[in-house]
Amino acid sequence: MVVAAGIIGNIVSLLIVAVIFITLIFTKKLHFFISGLTLIALGVLPILYNAGIINIDVNAYPVLGFAAYFFVAVAAKDLFQEAYREKEKPLRMLTLVFAFGLLFFTAIPTLHKLHVIESFFDIPSLVYNVIYILSGIFLIIGIFTLIEEHRIHR
Repeated sequence: MVVAAGIIGNIVSLLIVAVIFITLIFTKKLHFFISGLTLIALGVLPILYNAGIINIDVNAYPVLGFAAYFFVAVAAKDLFQEAYREKEKPLRMLTLVFAFGLLFFTAIPTLHKLHVIESFFDIPSLVYNVIYILSGIFLIIGIFTLIEEHRIHR
């Protein structure tokens, strides 16, 4: 019974990884929307799990954790692109801050686990979750910037 649950968990993880890779071929608007929702989910699910509201532990599936790191790196790239497109300075700066935050909070712990760097700041997981949620919101806001650019170029 436990083995079957593990196999099902790995299959679900692999399906999620496949969906994440497939989003890379979508249009930018759809890709930003899915990326934003995924980042929000990566932030909200651990908070709900730690509060005892749901039973799904995202960290229990290593394949999903790997996919999450990859996905966050791609989302950070999308945020950098979005910051470049932003016309308004305050929104541009906030988008850049969250892009750097995503890269920093994803790369540093990963490099520490791989023993590439020795120093590591022990940051509470709630900080990661809030950054994921806010970055997802900024990616979704980026959809409206893309819509405005599309209208201007017509």
